[in-house]
Amino acid sequence: MIQSFIAELGELSVRLWLEDGQLRFSAPKGVVQGELRDQMVAQKADIIAYLDNQDAAPEIVPAAPMQEMLWSLCQQANDWPGLYIESRQVTLNGKIDVNVLERAINATISRHDALRTSFLAEPDGLKLGIARQLRIEIEQHDLIGGDTRQIEKTVRQLSWHSFDLENGPLIRIGLIIESETRSILILSQHHLITDRWSAGLLINEISERYDAILRNRSPKLPVLRSSYAEYAKAQRAALDTSRHAENSAYWRNLLAGIPDQLVLPYDRPYPAKPDYRGGRSTHTAAPSILQALAIYCRVQNLTPFMV
Repeated sequence: MIQSFIAELGELSVRLWLEDGQLRFSAPKGVVQGELRDQMVAQKADIIAYLDNQDAAPEIVPAAPMQEMLWSLCQQANDWPGLYIESRQVTLNGKIDVNVLERAINATISRHDALRTSFLAEPDGLKLGIARQLRIEIEQHDLIGGDTRQIEKTVRQLSWHSFDLENGPLIRIGLIIESETRSILILSQHHLITDRWSAGLLINEISERYDAILRNRSPKLPVLRSSYAEYAKAQRAALDTSRHAENSAYWRNLLAGIPDQLVLPYDRPYPAKPDYRGGRSTHTAAPSILQALAIYCRVQNLTPFMV
């Protein structure tokens, strides 16, 4: 049966998906060759038909531990639905082919299962519901001749509008057309499926695919070593190890007795209910300090965010 063959491919970390009706796959180096490759070619039509019929049946896997923690925080911040949204705005110069851009975006979504994920609260824990296929449309706003205030208002609306965590999608693409040769692309995702670094990578991939479609060539993209579902399963499995138990005991003992709230000399009363409206303080660091920081991070195997 084709289902058994696809399951066998899954055990070999071969991931299959459809992109514009065409079969695509990713696999560890050296796996798909010889007899296995011949089998995939021979059963290509059956694989496509099977995947096409799976659209309505999402893959269900346990959420990663960090996703469980962030999901819990989201439930405590219902009054601030935009709190955990990652949004990036990119200025596009030149005339944009919106149909090609939409194809590039949806091909990227097909390649990354995290972008097709929603979250299901089940009695036995938080689950990821990964849609087999997902297509989104670009939300376009023609603001040619519009004033700055109108454009900024539309950017805010597209950037921070809330997501439905259970039903998805948790990604939204907006396009504000300022003139015939200038547009603003807005990429918004919930933090449960992305972070700031990943958002930058996503924009790069969309750009590469857009250019590839226009030039009628294959996109130059790195091989995916694993899916997010596989990563979440590995993170979950790590909780059952003795090392995790030892680390957990260490930190519980070290942090035992710390106050529930950090007492600092505030310049205003501490709110009874968090409102999440933070401030911003900007400082300029000398190049020598930044260089020393970079060296320290490399030696300690840290990122600057951790220092």
